[in-house]
Order: sequence, then structure tokens, then C-alpha cells
Amino acid sequence: LPRQADIHSLMLPQNGTSEVYPKTFVVLNDKVYFIGLATNNQTELWVTDGTTAGTLHVKTFEGDFSPSLTNFNVYHGKAIFTVVFPNDKSELYASDGTPNGTVPLAELGLPDYYKLSHHIIYNDLIYFAGGNSFYRKELWKSDGTVAGTQQVNQNNGLRPTNFTLYNGYLYFISGDDPFSQRLYRTDGTSSNTILLDSFNYNITNYDPIEFFEGKLYFSIEDNSGSSSTRQLWVTSGEVNGLHLLKELAPGSNAEPEGFFYHQGKVYFWSNRIYEFGGTVPDALWSTDGTADNTVYIAPLHRSNNAVFIPVNDLLYIVAQDDFGAQGKPKLYLTDGTINGTYAMVPDNADIETYGQNEETLLGKLNGRLIYRNRYDNDLGEELYIIFPDGSTGTSEQNNDI
Repeated sequence: LPRQADIHSLMLPQNGTSEVYPKTFVVLNDKVYFIGLATNNQTELWVTDGTTAGTLHVKTFEGDFSPSLTNFNVYHGKAIFTVVFPNDKSELYASDGTPNGTVPLAELGLPDYYKLSHHIIYNDLIYFAGGNSFYRKELWKSDGTVAGTQQVNQNNGLRPTNFTLYNGYLYFISGDDPFSQRLYRTDGTSSNTILLDSFNYNITNYDPIEFFEGKLYFSIEDNSGSSSTRQLWVTSGEVNGLHLLKELAPGSNAEPEGFFYHQGKVYFWSNRIYEFGGTVPDALWSTDGTADNTVYIAPLHRSNNAVFIPVNDLLYIVAQDDFGAQGKPKLYLTDGTINGTYAMVPDNADIETYGQNEETLLGKLNGRLIYRNRYDNDLGEELYIIFPDGSTGTSEQNNDI
């Protein structure tokens, strides 16, 4: 990579602060919206067209502590996002890139006490969870107007979360208490907002739900039978389609989570039974949706820094090689088998991840995986490249960085 490039700051702070700390970039109408954090810990919304003159401060979201802006979407030429305030109040906002055009949707007809969160665009409407308390959120929909904002279901305290779209329906997880979270489906009407499986069960993983080749995977405890351990379940999304796929830790809680699809397999983390007794936490598994091909891969462990990184046909994983304080995150390559899963970097190396956002650590360029690390304290942090075949188990340092 060249040492010099045409890189310059677009930002001329227009709000009296010296730094803005931009993050979370969203493209809309040939402009980029992004979040800034002012030096007084106030969260700000900015927009830019790529020029200094076109980089504008839109709105400051005030609070005793910094509110967070999340879940950005695009709807009818506006940016739609959730503002979560430190007092747990959350509101759904819309912005056209101007201060006067950045307003909470609650101003479009909902009572002030309704807290708005969790939204998704479905059939050209905004669907969201709104309610007057944590335990009384309901399913709502809106076209962005007063007349077009209405409640979908009756007042039954569904508390919908984890929206996803599949096969013409909106799916979500819901329940009247934290211990009865189950799968629902709707076509946007009250009569067709239904519980898909009526037996007594509870979804225990908190991952965003996503269909992989027509299947949804969950960690579920079945409270209708003699055993209520948390195992791997799967559904096609149809009525009465939920069933146990495999007991990964018979007699103990497997708690599968972190599902990720790559090349016909779903990779995930789950506890397993140790051959000498007891359970081993967070081992790496994969499945093709059948019990016979749901297999344990490697004794890697999920941590706060764990992440899957697909590069062409290859799948890299940042994971701990040992559970507990001694475990250090490393970069691995896997083909979905025990023998085909190995470390790509030296044994004494730590992967610096800063959370699960791979763009802060890892880049993909022409089939190459690029990351930074510190292998030598004299050199400090350097940029490293792994080439497309990924088969040698080695990495090469780019010394021109």
C-alpha cells in the first residue's frame, strides 16, 4: 500500500466542539449519514455529500449521558433510526437530512408515553414495537403519517423483538414474560398475526433471527416434556414446524448461539459433553440442517471478540483457543471439519478485535484477508495479509505500512 494518498478531513465542526468521533455510516440519496459524539458526551447526527461545505450537523440528542442511535433504515427517502436514551426510553426517528426534518415518529400521532423501538420495513410500511412499559410493547405499523400509524395486534403484551422477513411474512420473537419467548408470524393484519407452535417452550438465545436455506435455528428449552435442557431446534417457519434437531449436550444445557451461514453449512457455538464428564463451554459446531450432519468441529471458544469472516470460499474465525482468562483470541481457518480447522497466526499472537465489527480489524481486498496485530513489541502494530488460498497456514507482513 502506498504511504501517501489523497486523504483529507471533510469535517469543519459547526457545533462548537473540537472533535466529533464519527461512526455508523449510512448511505441515502447520494449522501452519507453518520453519528458523532461531541466532547460534552452529546450524541449528534451528521450528513455529508463528500465535501467540506456539504458536511452538516443535523441534530444533537441531549441527555445526562450519551444517547445511542441504532438500527438505521431507509424509508421513502428518509433515514429511519432508533434513539435509545439512558433512562431506557427509546424513540423511532425519521430524518430528511435537515434539523426541522428530523423528528420522532411519536410526533406523528402516537401518545407521548409510547416508547418506540425495534423496527423493520415490510410491505412498504414501518413495523415496530411500541408500548408504555417494557412489559406492554405491542406490534405497530406506520406509513409515516398520522392516519397511517396504527396498532396491528390487540393489547396482549406481545413485546415483539428480533424481526426478520421470509417468504412474504414478517417473523418475530414474542412473549408475555422473559421465560416464554416464542416464534410468531404476521402478514400485517391482526387476524393473521399468529403463534406458530403452541406447545410450552422458550427461546433462550438472543441472536438476531435469520433464515438459512429456509430454516431457522434456535436454542430452546422444551417445558412440555420431562427434560427442559436447552438444545438445538429448527423450524421451516410454518405452523407446527418447530422440532428438535439434535441434543448436543444430552442431560445438560447445550445453549447453541451465534449462527452463521457459509457454503451450505450453518456454523455456531454450543456446549458439548466432555469425554471425561461435565460440559465444555462454547465449542465450534456446524450443521446442514440434518441431525446426522450436525457435528462438533473444534475446541474453540466464543468470546466477546468472536467473529466469522468469509473470504471467497474460505471461512476465517476469530476465537479463543482456551476457555477462561488464559484464552487468547486467534485467527483460524476452517472447512467445517476437525482436521481442516487450524490457526493461521503464531501461537504467541493476539488478535485485536475491538468487538464484533470486522471492519475495524479485518478488510477484504481481491480475495485477501487484511488485519493488524502486534507480533513483535519492537515493531508495534503492523498490517498483515493472508493470500487467497489460505492453505499454507502462514501470513505475510506488509513492511511498507
